[in-house]
Amino acid sequence: MNPKLARRVAGLELAKRRDALGLSQFELAERSGVDNTLISRIESGERDIRRVSYQFVMRLALALEMDPRDLFPIDLREPPLATPEEVAR
Repeated sequence: MNPKLARRVAGLELAKRRDALGLSQFELAERSGVDNTLISRIESGERDIRRVSYQFVMRLALALEMDPRDLFPIDLREPPLATPEEVAR
């Protein structure tokens, strides 16, 4: 998978989880203690979640009530939750 598409899919997965919990980007930032600008950049695909700190990933996972590994949905064993139509947007 090309890197730009991988960033977009990971961002969509993050946004879906945040939305499922009923959180805005700002609320997620407050809950996790991370910068909301970085959350926005990851969700938009501008920033690669694989290139942030371990501490950032752990804080985000805790705030999202999920296993940190699930923040990296690009896995050949399972298809991503985002549909091709969502990725193309």
